This record gives sequence, C-alpha cells and structure tokens, in this order.
Amino acid sequence: MTATGMCGSVVRHIGRVVPAVGRVLWCVSAGILLLGAAGCATRGAAVGTLAPLQETVNVELRDPPLLATSALLDGDTLIVADSRGGRVELFDRKHGIRVREVGEVGTRRGGVTTPVRVFRTTLGYGVYDIGPRRVVIRFNRRWGFLDEQRTMLSSGIPRPGHWSPTAILALRDREVVLGYASASLFSPPSPGDAYLFSFAVDGGRTALAWVTAEGEAAQRQIYAITLGGGGLLALPDGGWLALVGGTFEFLQFDGGDRLVARWPGSREVFTPPDLDTLPDAATNEALTSWWNAQVQVGGLVEVRPGRVGVLLVRPRQDGQAREAVFEVYDLASHGLVSRYSVPAVIGRESKVVFPSGGRGVASVLVQDSGVGLETKARYCEYALPRR
Repeated sequence: MTATGMCGSVVRHIGRVVPAVGRVLWCVSAGILLLGAAGCATRGAAVGTLAPLQETVNVELRDPPLLATSALLDGDTLIVADSRGGRVELFDRKHGIRVREVGEVGTRRGGVTTPVRVFRTTLGYGVYDIGPRRVVIRFNRRWGFLDEQRTMLSSGIPRPGHWSPTAILALRDREVVLGYASASLFSPPSPGDAYLFSFAVDGGRTALAWVTAEGEAAQRQIYAITLGGGGLLALPDGGWLALVGGTFEFLQFDGGDRLVARWPGSREVFTPPDLDTLPDAATNEALTSWWNAQVQVGGLVEVRPGRVGVLLVRPRQDGQAREAVFEVYDLASHGLVSRYSVPAVIGRESKVVFPSGGRGVASVLVQDSGVGLETKARYCEYALPRR
C-alpha cells in the first residue's frame, strides 16, 4: 500500500466520524486528532527529585471557538492555525484575548481554507494549508501575501510527488522540513521516502534522512516517524537540530546540512511505538486509542548555549490522563541532564499542540472536544530551568 493510499484509507474512516476535520488531521503527520477533557493546573508534582517549572501564563483562548492544530509564539502574540474555522488567529498570549484574524479566507491564490501548520520564515510567516489546493502560503511580517508553493509537485511520473510538513525551519538560503516527501521528488533520487529534507531558494531539494524499508513496513515506519510531532531548532553555530516524533530521536546537522550526531531521547520514559499493534483497518476510535498510548514530543527550545529542552506528553498508568514532562539534553554528551514535571492537566484524549518560539519558555496548548468541537483551548507557559 502506498503512503497516499494508506493515508486515504485512514481518512475515509475518520471522515465518517468527524467530517469537518477527518480529511485533515491524520494525513498531516502530526498525530493531533486527540480529543477529550483538558485544562491546566497551577501546581504539579516533581518527576524524580526535581522541582516543577515555574508557571508564568495560564489562559483560556477566548473568541472564537477553534480547533488548534499548530501554534507559533511571536513576542506577545500567539499565532494559531485553526483548521476547523479555516483561519489563522492571533491571540494576546498573556490574556488569551483574540486580537485579529490574518490572511484571506478562500480558495483563491493566497487564500486559506484549512491551515494545519504555521511557522516563521526569513521574510515573515508561512502557513501550510491542506485544503483543496494543498499549498504552503508565505506572508510578510504584516501578513501581506507574498507567494505560495504547491506540496503536490510534478516529478515526471504519472502521479505527482507529494510532501507534507510537520515542522519547517527557515534558514538563510533554504527551508528545512520535517515531515514526509516521496522519493521521486529528489534528484538524484533518495534511497526511500524522505522524512527530513531541505528546499533551497533556487528550488533544489535534498533528502537528509529517509525511510528505507519497503511495502507495509515502510508505511508503518512513516507512521511512527511522522505521527508523533517533533520539532526543528536553529543552533548558534549555524547548524540545526531535528527532533523526530514517534521515534523520539535527535538528529544534529551543521550549517552545511551534514549530519554530525544522532542519538535517542530518554529510553526510561519512552518506548518506541509497537507498530505491530497499529490497527490495519483503523477507525477513528481505534487510531485515537492507539495513539493515546504513545509518547508525543515537541516544543524544542534552547535552554542555554549547548543545552536544549523538549516537552513530551506520555500516558499515565491509570489510563485516564496524560502527563507533560520537560527534559533537558546536553548537545556535547547527548545525555539527559535534568527532567521536570509540567503542571498541565491533559486528559486521556486531549488534543495537544506544542507552540514553537524563542522566548525562553516552554509552552503547551491543550484543547478538549466538547460538543461540535467548539471548546476553548488553554495556553500554558512555563519559564525554562536555569540548568
């Protein structure tokens, strides 16, 4: 089964249950269709002997109701991709008040219909829209339309090549993408479907890490890599770091996109997904239940030079709620330096988004389902540790 076929099979099942979002969320490699009770508490127990992070912001995003699929922290503004409303919304991060909607809604060039990713670019902002046109739309710093790029790209074969981003990092002359791309997009061809690749300003594409298995094994690897979120982070030395979802693996590259280090995240709190248990003919309930038993990773931030932190969400043993944890890693030794509990209450099926940003904070956006997917999202922000 091809990746497109497998994704389509999943979509057909989900679409019967949640028509408004079924076409979106399981094909955007995020594992974000996780709906249930949510909220944030003001206190949390330490993990091991470490104290919890100091909470600085705990607000409910107000007006309008939304289904947040991605978020970007930009100064005092929280930028949210609302796939349900088909909008990109700006909120005051301290008070949760909606500031305004940006971008034009619609199917015309530059229009947004189903935004599922929002990210920063060298010129402003970018939005990945998985609607009818399936495009990455780029805006300037005032949210004026600049250009757009299709993610279904012709590659000289009967079926066009496909790429789908989980995270995008804009560098000086290229954009690094964590997500999925068919091998046919690359020249020379990559050994398999890429899950980490770069786009140069001149249109050149380079595969940096890829799935080399074939057939059903390849599809299960792609699910493991892409459904767990992840993140990208620019480093002070000109290089960058990728955190791969599903496998909880770090890949460190230098300024020339050469892989210089590769290591796993903490295995004492993480077990790679058992792909043999992945439902073959998955319903919405089956996929949600399966994914709730996995660890989600994201929120990759620089704690201080040489050390990076990552937020992860994992199930509790009681099976009813999940817990958020913040871990700090040393880039030189690749070792786990410290671990903190994060005082966010996350229900068993809550949808979790890790906002990207560089404010020196760790943040999480949690949302439940409610009636008609119209519940409020709660944004919680925590000061980074000093270690």
